[in-house]
Amino acid sequence: ETSSGSLCFHCFLCIRDEPAHRLSNACSRRPHRPTEHNKACRLLLRPFVRSCKALTSFCWWLPVGAALYSFTNVFEEAFVSGSSRLVYFSNLGFYGAVISAAQSALLERHALASAWQEMRSSESRAREILFLEAGFVSSLLCFYLMVGTLLQAGSSAVLMNISLLTSDFFSVLVGVLLLHSQLSWYYGLAFGAVVCGLCMYNWEARARAP
Repeated sequence: ETSSGSLCFHCFLCIRDEPAHRLSNACSRRPHRPTEHNKACRLLLRPFVRSCKALTSFCWWLPVGAALYSFTNVFEEAFVSGSSRLVYFSNLGFYGAVISAAQSALLERHALASAWQEMRSSESRAREILFLEAGFVSSLLCFYLMVGTLLQAGSSAVLMNISLLTSDFFSVLVGVLLLHSQLSWYYGLAFGAVVCGLCMYNWEARARAP
């Protein structure tokens, strides 16, 4: 398991042109170092370099996923405003099920096979997996039902996307109270910036209202 601090540190190193490769090469090129030290240095940095490569691809896909998610909220606002929620949720449920099934078959078939093996091996484990899956599906169902109601009532997708940035506060609260996590002052600064952005957006919207 990789801690959040080391994960951010790895991502920082990946952004800065992968200096882990340079450090590994430097350890292997120094002539005054013994051979055993060079081998130990390369073995020590090998998992670090692999995780750095994985995080490099992760850092590329993260903004792409965030942009696509914001686009879906904007399209949802347009569809809900132009038609009834029943038509929108009917299409969302049908096409979303087809797309999710295709994605699961292509990208998560190994995880699904592993979960199926665990469910067959233990009855208690099967109940636990089914309970978690049912909770996840129920949470998404309630979320999208409330989002459709909120957008049809007159709210905007932009305000919803900005407001969703504050949802991490609850996970951080659970981490501090239950897991005794240590927070950096950067989180307070970022959370304050998000709250200020929400206030500025609402103030501008009220100022432009007739």
